[in-house]
Amino acid sequence: MKKTLLTATVSLLFFLALAPHLRAQELSLMGGATRDGKVHENSYAWAIEYMQGVSEHTAFSVAWMNEGHFPYHHRDGNAFQYWARFTAFHHRLSLAAGAGLYRYFDTAEAAHGGSYSDVHGWGAIESLSATWYTRNRWLLQARMNWIQAAHSFNSWSAVLGIGYQLSAPASPGPRPRPPHQEEWTTRNEVSLLAGQTIVNSFHSQSSIASSFEYRRGIGRYWDASIAWLNEGDSRVVRRNGVIVEIQAVRVFLGDHLVLGAGGGAYVAIDKRRPPASGELVPGGTLAGIVTLRVVYRINDRWEIPAHWNRIVTGYNRDTDVFLVGLGCRF
Repeated sequence: MKKTLLTATVSLLFFLALAPHLRAQELSLMGGATRDGKVHENSYAWAIEYMQGVSEHTAFSVAWMNEGHFPYHHRDGNAFQYWARFTAFHHRLSLAAGAGLYRYFDTAEAAHGGSYSDVHGWGAIESLSATWYTRNRWLLQARMNWIQAAHSFNSWSAVLGIGYQLSAPASPGPRPRPPHQEEWTTRNEVSLLAGQTIVNSFHSQSSIASSFEYRRGIGRYWDASIAWLNEGDSRVVRRNGVIVEIQAVRVFLGDHLVLGAGGGAYVAIDKRRPPASGELVPGGTLAGIVTLRVVYRINDRWEIPAHWNRIVTGYNRDTDVFLVGLGCRF
């Protein structure tokens, strides 16, 4: 529950901070109910979604979805969808159907001993939505989602949401495409960050986290970064190591605001990892990492970065790491 409240709060603050300032995309925050297709129980659902037009009648979206807490299942994940849509009532109403892939992370009952397992996998997601566009760029949405996961449970959810059109269209309705960005988003940056680690278990153990990062732009919309991360000691995980990532990035609000998302590899040592036969370094591990990044640029030199990292392991020690700090550009 502690992790759910923190991630929901971070997502809400992220939504409120970015909505008035971005350009030509849509940002939506949704909430409602989920039903488990296996044991037929209900829980809450919420999601934050970024949607970008591809053409007048198609769009692409990326969303973070939380499917709530069922007995022995706490599942969330990333949804990647392609949409077909058409409009009515002078483009004020958009009706859309979407389909795509769902990368899920499920804290589940342990299959072979232990108190829990962190289960990862891929599923399919299909959605139907109805969106009403107001005259002042806000939008209201109702949506149904169906998720099929062969190695987890199937589910469906019904959500209502509010969103913001991130640049003013010529008339009410969805915009087909975003504008072109002339300059590279990033040159060189170093950042010092601190925050909290929360273990993806049924008890959500936590600890203090810290990180130091160097980042360099490798394209107009792409960054590469290397960082040292210390996740602290939660009595379940005591892990630190080196992170290497590639992220998609874009600048908004006249070079004051940056949004990025990406992933990479995490080479670390976990002092609390159970010994494994044949390992060269005690506690050594190679994990994956997925990162959502928001940066406010104070001026040409200084900035305030905030990171949400999901550490994905192969030994049931996934974590969420929330960090904020101070960065220097050069």
